Amino acid sequence: LTQSTNIFSLVERFTFRPSPNEAALPTPPPLLPPEIQYWAGVIMRNACRKDEARGGIRQCANMLCGRWESAPREFAKCRRCRKAKYCGKECQSRAWAEGHRFWCSAREE
Repeated sequence: LTQSTNIFSLVERFTFRPSPNEAALPTPPPLLPPEIQYWAGVIMRNACRKDEARGGIRQCANMLCGRWESAPREFAKCRRCRKAKYCGKECQSRAWAEGHRFWCSAREE
């Protein structure tokens, strides 16, 4: 049985931009070239965008899941970054283990 690879968590890692607080740390996270951040962001926006043709619903951010919302805003956002949206705890935990934890950063208010 062949298991498909979820490249979503790899791509999302390249969208990471340190917050001002993280950039001021004695050992700040590494900066990526702006071109890599830009194109990774394009991929992420296309993967996470609303499907307006289907009433503005989104797909679970765990790309191996593939589940779509039955109504807009049904899925919960990651409480830390508030970007990724998951259909349930199992998908959120799996995505965290597969790499979401590497780029997820608290949102600046």
